[in-house]
Amino acid sequence: MRSLLMDLTLVVACVVLPATPLLAQQVRLKDPTPFERPKHITAIASASNRETLTQLQDVLTARGYTIVSIERDSGELSAIKRDSPSSPKSDRVLMWLERDPGKPGERAYIYLLYGRFEPFVGSTEGPVRVRMYDYELARMTALQDAVIAFANSR
Repeated sequence: MRSLLMDLTLVVACVVLPATPLLAQQVRLKDPTPFERPKHITAIASASNRETLTQLQDVLTARGYTIVSIERDSGELSAIKRDSPSSPKSDRVLMWLERDPGKPGERAYIYLLYGRFEPFVGSTEGPVRVRMYDYELARMTALQDAVIAFANSR
């Protein structure tokens, strides 16, 4: 009888108590991404964002990227390189410039964010950013090296 009463109490408690507090206690996966400001990949002698972005645009298009957007005044551009013209798979690049606070009229820092985007099972939002394989990381490194070489040549 006592066991039946405890079982009945437990069932009533599960039905009556809201499920929200239980959901709030679920274990979450760790985000391995460091919570820090990104570091620039290189510095470049640059008197204007407009001129430097035009030159960076040339570096990207020479490597097969198509410029998606460019904000010359704020110093930002984004580009995409599809696996093939009709492929939803692509590499995407976001580059931006920040002026050196000590010498804003002479030097800028170049930042680069690179991602691989592919259709993902169960996703309805189109291609999503995925982890890169070693050969994809090599493409990113080659692009980064090209940007650094360009900056060093100025």
